[in-house]
Amino acid sequence: MAGNVKQTPMASRGQKTPNPQNKTTASPTRPPSGFRASRVLGTFAAVLFVLAGSTWAWSCSKDKPSSPSVSTTPSHSQPSVFIQENKPSPVAVASAPADASAVDDTPDEVPEAPWEGPWVGALVPTAPVYVSPFRTRENMIGYLRHGTKAPVTSTKPLQKDNCKEGWYRLHPYGFVCGSHVTTNLNHARFQAGIVPPDLEALVPYKYAYNNRNGTPLYRRIPTAEEMDTYEPDRRAEIKAKEAKAKEAKAKRTAAARGEHANASPPSVSSVASAVASSHESVPSPSHSSLAVPRSAAEATTGDDLPLLPLPGEVVADAGLDDAQAQEPEEKPWWMRDEIDKSDLTLDHMHEGSDAVLAKRMARGFFVAVDKTFRKNGRFWYHTTEGLLAPADRMSINGPPTFQGVELIGQDAPSLPVGWTRVSAAKYTLGNDGKTFRRKGTVERFTMVSLTGKQMTEGSTQYVEAKAGFWLRGSQVASTAPGPAPSGLLPKERWIDINLSTQTLVAFEGDTPVFATMVSTGKKGQTKKTDHSTVKGTFRVREKHVAATMDGDGAAPGEGPYSIQDVPYVLYFERSYAVHAAFWHNNFGTRMSHGCVNMAPADAKRIFFWSAPLVPPGWHGAWSTKEHPGSFVVVHD
Repeated sequence: MAGNVKQTPMASRGQKTPNPQNKTTASPTRPPSGFRASRVLGTFAAVLFVLAGSTWAWSCSKDKPSSPSVSTTPSHSQPSVFIQENKPSPVAVASAPADASAVDDTPDEVPEAPWEGPWVGALVPTAPVYVSPFRTRENMIGYLRHGTKAPVTSTKPLQKDNCKEGWYRLHPYGFVCGSHVTTNLNHARFQAGIVPPDLEALVPYKYAYNNRNGTPLYRRIPTAEEMDTYEPDRRAEIKAKEAKAKEAKAKRTAAARGEHANASPPSVSSVASAVASSHESVPSPSHSSLAVPRSAAEATTGDDLPLLPLPGEVVADAGLDDAQAQEPEEKPWWMRDEIDKSDLTLDHMHEGSDAVLAKRMARGFFVAVDKTFRKNGRFWYHTTEGLLAPADRMSINGPPTFQGVELIGQDAPSLPVGWTRVSAAKYTLGNDGKTFRRKGTVERFTMVSLTGKQMTEGSTQYVEAKAGFWLRGSQVASTAPGPAPSGLLPKERWIDINLSTQTLVAFEGDTPVFATMVSTGKKGQTKKTDHSTVKGTFRVREKHVAATMDGDGAAPGEGPYSIQDVPYVLYFERSYAVHAAFWHNNFGTRMSHGCVNMAPADAKRIFFWSAPLVPPGWHGAWSTKEHPGSFVVVHD
């Protein structure tokens, strides 16, 4: 049977090799029903899913779990920074049919030395990993992602009738069918896979923020004519930029010649005219890109060219009187100057999709970047979903660097600790022992060791720091963990989340080892708009190095959201999860749609520490009845 497993560094295609000297912090179950997928995977359909490929999207919600299916997300080796002396709980392993060739020989401990081979590389979007060479849902314990490699014990597969190409035994445990992987890491299909996640970086991928409504995601590189069709404002923007650049160049030239600094630059009207004129050459998306727009007045008898209206021109139907002239068609949502985002849904993103256009994005969507390249005079992001986004409409996101505090070590603080949510005023207690006087400030996100003592002056509560000063309690996120869950084993790892204080404490048995701030679900006035995080005692059900999350807004003013490959995801109840949030820096404040947001460094810390483990090369892993995930206790 499987014993305690300690993951070790390994190198893979395109993967950053962990630095051992770097000490800085940085029963398969039903997936959440927040998924969106192009194919549903049942017990038998698992193979079809991996062959055809699919992209799942999750959301933090109260939805009940959907029918059994497989999730899609890949993994790399565990960074050495997360290897600790206290070994995690045994990895999830499901019971398997009795078969001498399928004996579970999971080692008690993975060797310290880096793995030098052999390897297998995943050829499909999701390559299921089984505890033994039998393709059943109950046997599935994880998966590999296309383009990622994982260590195997031998390049000679185990031959069985249920997998024509034979089964490869992964190291340290698990089996993968040879139809989904290859031992030839130069195989074209493997090389064409997604770049492996960088587990030594703060986040596993680069993330690009969409700056405007309607940005297209293409299935392939569009031609210039196709770009004009799907992005009809592109030419106008190019001309406006050219006019601005020409104006700037003229100013520089005039300055170099010593001409009068107040020489009249091109007028606003001339720039506007250039922009307007560019629309005349931009074909309407509702017409062929080869047609040339002409005004009705320019039409001549016998001309066989199609008559198309100029922008803003209303053309009467030949079969109607002038008084019954057709009204101009309403612009699609992505071409409107103003739009209420609460009127949009994820379904709107697929309007007009075809063989070239996969879908569009609303402002605020994120994509995970696989690679960046230039083609057809433009820079492009190839996303981990396999689509293409125009880089000029997006911005690369810089993740927040906040991180919590280790509670083990010679100089480590002890509970309680807190963090200033804002730049907070420091106070001293007056000689009367009742009144407070302001004296200095503490920077935002400063960790403060607390005595646990509190006092109130009027309606204001103050908390005392061990350094001798006081802070307003409302400006500090202070740890206040609850009791350990029932049934906890000695030294078993578990997570405490306090919704009132917006803090998280990680324990090993009754010993706190790590603490930080989090952002949980926002409260609402109605059931529909209330995104409060679920309370109770749960276990981590499944973990993913990255998983896409999206959904439609429920509260007033909310629109749809989509965040591709959210990092370090631990699902613990329905669609509720603990995960990294790279898109905001408001930890200590309720922010989410129900999930528990953590700073990337903290989420990474918890991900590789908790059960079930995600072995080297895996992108996701499930807990099982025999080997459950870590406890997650959520309370006020």
